[in-house]
Parts: sequence; structure tokens; C-alpha cells
Amino acid sequence: MNKSCVNMHIKMKHSSRNADVTANSPLRESPPAVGGSEIHLSPTPVELEILTQLRVLHQQQSQILQLLQKLTNTNGNPDCSAADLRAMFPITEEEGLTDLEQKLSENPDLNNRLVNFFGDTDGLPIDQTAQKILERMLSNTFANRMDWRGKNNRVSFASSCLKEIVNDAVRRNSLCARAADEAVESVVKKWLQQAGERDESLE
Repeated sequence: MNKSCVNMHIKMKHSSRNADVTANSPLRESPPAVGGSEIHLSPTPVELEILTQLRVLHQQQSQILQLLQKLTNTNGNPDCSAADLRAMFPITEEEGLTDLEQKLSENPDLNNRLVNFFGDTDGLPIDQTAQKILERMLSNTFANRMDWRGKNNRVSFASSCLKEIVNDAVRRNSLCARAADEAVESVVKKWLQQAGERDESLE
């Protein structure tokens, strides 16, 4: 065998050895997935348990946030239903008026609800609208103990929370939308002055 044949034989043997090493090596490059997409391994049981616990914690957090938002929106006080509002009126004594003012200070939204509650007399003129509101708001007995300014140790209507509620409720009537405070005040004064006569007529 000449020298060139020996060299060719050695090269072929060396190439064959390298091919075997590459084919059997654990570091060989993995073939690409079909379509060029990556191969994703399935999560282990431990990983699945962690994911489940995270979902549970997320749901609990959402429920807590909803509860906090509800408490914040209501200032910790439950909403007054229509039945609750009806039960508050007519006010028959000064204690009832004090209780109403306390509730208004604790729940500012109650003022708007009262305006809507009393302001359902659409289609009537100012005097009739205000009178109907007052009839639902105050008993004749308690109204007889009130005065617009609170003269002679009477309860002042003008300085109470009732004044603005009546004014705003009257203006909810489309016919009284531009009613002046003085116009409503005149009706209230007259209605309070006549409370004693109405109370006697009911006896």
C-alpha cells in the first residue's frame, strides 16, 4: 500500500469516528419542532398546585376589594329602602328631627333620597306642592310646636335640615323648577301657623 492510500485510509477512519461521537453525544442539537414551534413541557403536579392556590388567592382578594368598596360607598351604613323612609315620617316629636339630622350627617346620600322621596308631586303649583310635602313630613302636633324662626321657645324650621329638603323637593316639580326660596318660605310659614287649627279639627 503506497503512502497516499495510507493517508486516505487514516482520514476516512478519523471522519467516521467523529461522526459516531456526534451522533451519540448528549450535547447534539435537537431537531426543530414541526412548523418551527417550540416544544412546551407540561407543568409538574407541584406547579399545578401552586397555580391553583394563586387563583384561589386572587378570587379572595377580589371579594375583599368588592366588600371594601361597598362599605366605603355607604360609609358603613346600609342604604335606606323606601319602606325605611316611610317609617321615618311624619316626624311627631323633636327627638325624631334630631335623629333625622344625625342620620343625614352620617350618610350624606340620604339627603338626595329624601328629596326624591318627597319630590313626587309633579303637576301641582308651588303652594299645593309644598303643602303636600309638609303633610307627609310633619305631624300637625309637632308642626304646632314649630315656628319659622323658632320664636317663643318653638323649634326653628328655618335652621333645621327640613328647610333645604323642602326647597329642593318642591323644585323637582316641573312647574316649580324655578321656585324662589321666598315663595316656598311663605307657604311653610302659613302651613305652620295653621297647624293648631288642623290639629283641633282632627280631635
